[in-house]
Amino acid sequence: MAATAASIMGARIIPRIWPSFSAGAVAVLLALILPSLLYAAWRFRRCPWWGIGSGYLLVALTFTYLASDDPALRRPLTIEEIAPAFPGDEASFAVLMRYGQTEPLNQNLKVPVQLGQSPNFTQTAATRAWLTANREKITTNWAALAPVRAWWAELNAFSRIGDLTPLRADAQMFGFHTLREISLQSSETAGLQALDGQGDAAMATLLPLVEVAGKLEASGRTSARLFMARTVRRLALDSAGFVLDLTPVSPVARARFAAALAGGVGGEAGVRRIFDLDYVWGLSCVLNRPLGDMVAFYDPVPLWFRGPLNLAGAVVYNPRHTANLQGEILAEMREMAAHRQLDQLYACDESFPDQQGRPHFKNLVGSLLLLEAHPTAVVVVRSFWKEEDQRAALLARLVQP
Repeated sequence: MAATAASIMGARIIPRIWPSFSAGAVAVLLALILPSLLYAAWRFRRCPWWGIGSGYLLVALTFTYLASDDPALRRPLTIEEIAPAFPGDEASFAVLMRYGQTEPLNQNLKVPVQLGQSPNFTQTAATRAWLTANREKITTNWAALAPVRAWWAELNAFSRIGDLTPLRADAQMFGFHTLREISLQSSETAGLQALDGQGDAAMATLLPLVEVAGKLEASGRTSARLFMARTVRRLALDSAGFVLDLTPVSPVARARFAAALAGGVGGEAGVRRIFDLDYVWGLSCVLNRPLGDMVAFYDPVPLWFRGPLNLAGAVVYNPRHTANLQGEILAEMREMAAHRQLDQLYACDESFPDQQGRPHFKNLVGSLLLLEAHPTAVVVVRSFWKEEDQRAALLARLVQP
């Protein structure tokens, strides 16, 4: 659950050393070009004037070719097209970020008893034994989590939970630690209630997990937020199945839980959205920036260095062409994912380094960047569809008498 935006799609966030290395490589390249031109001029002095002119023309044409970029972005997608903000989002987002990843409330959150490995709610017999053995500890932790439960209820009171996360690689996410605790403790408490024959109470304990998860997913602007929402809901699905296995649940409680499962963005639209978010974040953070601005995005550089690096870096990096290539790659992958073509998606992942990710004479830095940022999406897509199937199966159980 403690994943970053990078791990959602398997994409590797560029290490901080990489931009500095790229800038250094460009500087070395330029440092070598000037002496080479001077040496060539010295040598050309022994050649006819047309030989000198031809040499300089060849250099000029080469530089022009290397610096030529696509005239425009072919897919200028924006975050507002995927997850628009609405009036009132500031309030719900502010409540959510009280437990931001670096906020004291998240970092200092502790439960009185560490229970170690949590139960697998799909294994009914083993889970019953584990819950019975740890009943007192679970009850103690649930009581200690009262402030977090109140915060979760406050979140759930909003009709939607806005996402105003800035499009930056260092943007703060909400706390993985807090999310883990509220999910685990709710599931374990619901399990105890099911053991006691309190089916409706158990489903009511799990219901806020599903409702908040759906709201987080519906307006999410980051792959990390989508991943965390689905992780919460997946655990709630397992726990709800355990409850239904153990004890009767009234039609009213079943109907409420079924309605909550309809929240979020599922199916083909949901999996396409994951790829679109990956593209928009890459476009905003890296892909559509000249080299100097891209380096400055990750590492502070003097302003006097950024401008020359933008100009000189054009011979090794074509940002619009790089962005267009990434857009085409992700568009192809998103359609494979939407149609559950996992074998083709796996083949695309495996063949990418040889077909697209090799360093090239033209757009050298762009090809390296594509290789670094290419998402390994099979695991995520498989998990997405597994949860969709699990959700459909649970819905079918809930409508049964």
